[in-house]
Amino acid sequence: MSLSEPPVNALLQPTLTEASPPRALLSERATFFTSFFGGPWAALYVMAANFRRLGRLDRAMPALAVAALLGVVALMVSFVTIVRPELTAEWIPSDVRSTVMVRRSNNLLGMLAWGVCYLPMRAHFRAADMSDLGYARPWGTVVPALLVAMLVHGAVVGLAVFLR
Repeated sequence: MSLSEPPVNALLQPTLTEASPPRALLSERATFFTSFFGGPWAALYVMAANFRRLGRLDRAMPALAVAALLGVVALMVSFVTIVRPELTAEWIPSDVRSTVMVRRSNNLLGMLAWGVCYLPMRAHFRAADMSDLGYARPWGTVVPALLVAMLVHGAVVGLAVFLR
């Protein structure tokens, strides 16, 4: 270091300029309705996208693992209802078709998966409500989430019909 250069102290250097700019989250409404209509796999997809936007994907792994487990339960319910309908006949009322019950269980498990992922994220949603950043447009994430959920569920249903 020469005498003409001032000493550079790392503590006096700006650090906020190196941080990435904040990214808008998908709204609570968009994630909830996607989770309801797409089930737990869609919930997993959209909530993981929100955690990734926050830069907290690593901290969210327990919640995402529970959502994935709920997705596996939804697929198992569908599979068993198609392959072995006598096993589910005891808990499905006689006046309700089994396909309706599978769909409602998928809706319920999707809402549960959303709730599990929403709890660690609710403070971020509140902060997004108060900030000027607003929410991201959902279509770029919601449509692929629904397609992934349909493909996963369709593959399991197709396998179950094939094995029946």
